[in-house]
Amino acid sequence: MTIFEARSEEYLGGIWARVNSISSLQVYSVMYRFHPTVRWHKRYPDRGRILEEIRKLWHRYGLQHKTRFETPVRSVTCLDNKWVINGDPETYGTFDGVIAAVGTCGDPKMPRLPNEEEYGGKICHSSELDGVDVQGKRIAIIGGGASAIEVVECAIAKGAEQVDIISRVSAGFETFR
Repeated sequence: MTIFEARSEEYLGGIWARVNSISSLQVYSVMYRFHPTVRWHKRYPDRGRILEEIRKLWHRYGLQHKTRFETPVRSVTCLDNKWVINGDPETYGTFDGVIAAVGTCGDPKMPRLPNEEEYGGKICHSSELDGVDVQGKRIAIIGGGASAIEVVECAIAKGAEQVDIISRVSAGFETFR
């Protein structure tokens, strides 16, 4: 078995290694079981606790010896009834089977805003909240999903003066205060 990971070991844990430090599980923990030995002590465990459990399992099963970091998989092809990674059996080996575990969350994507280059304030993605000062400021959040709600909670906890959410509704866009 070989695990090919496009990123460095620093990013072990997938999306949980890339989100901001205030992130936590957004579904009740009973519904988030990725291994039978993991027992959550909170209903909504935070990022640090989730990463801790992922890393414990990675070491428990000796996966550090089976993981090739900084090795993106760009192609998987079948050659003589074996699977070949990136068209190079000499470098990557051949395999009887392949499991694609790419996750559902990729790199952060920022929408382009009209005249954003003229705006003098801070614009950031929800994954980049660490260290952002919102005390006494007006904040606009674009989007209405779970990450947006997390940002609302963060902004209120850090003393934002006003928080507006700009979110799609069936007839266009609406702002909530």
